[in-house]
Amino acid sequence: MIAFPSKPVRLMLVLPLLLSACAIWPGNKAPAEPTAIRYQAGACFGTCPQFEYRIDADGNATFNGQRFTKITGEHPAPGDPATFEHLRGLLASVRPADGDRTIGPNDCQRFATDHPGITVVWEEPAGERRLTYNTGCRDARYQALRDTLDEVRQALPVEALTGRP
Repeated sequence: MIAFPSKPVRLMLVLPLLLSACAIWPGNKAPAEPTAIRYQAGACFGTCPQFEYRIDADGNATFNGQRFTKITGEHPAPGDPATFEHLRGLLASVRPADGDRTIGPNDCQRFATDHPGITVVWEEPAGERRLTYNTGCRDARYQALRDTLDEVRQALPVEALTGRP
């Protein structure tokens, strides 16, 4: 016959397991820090540079020029950990709490067609968060977002690769 520990002893054995489950429960996790950030400038009706700049937390960066850029294709790009941290800080206020957030024609009262879209992707260990904003959305409520994305664009070290500031 197998002898089981007494009730108090069983509780002492099970309690640490229950507490550790609470510590790792998804609702109790601190937000994951991104391991990489991608900035994607989309096409417009004119000659807007269409490209993607991706930087890892360790500063390794790539540039993929697609249309209306000085170079096309994927190439190593300027980047370092300080650049990553600067971009991460600039983008912190617009990072979705989870999943994807898209702001386009259906979300705006004042919308101009033929403007480029900007997509920012935060790569995380458990997946991605994504913000997509069509710059044709001219509603005043998105002014802070536009200002932030403009500041991020100016902070990207890609002028020599796009041929444009």
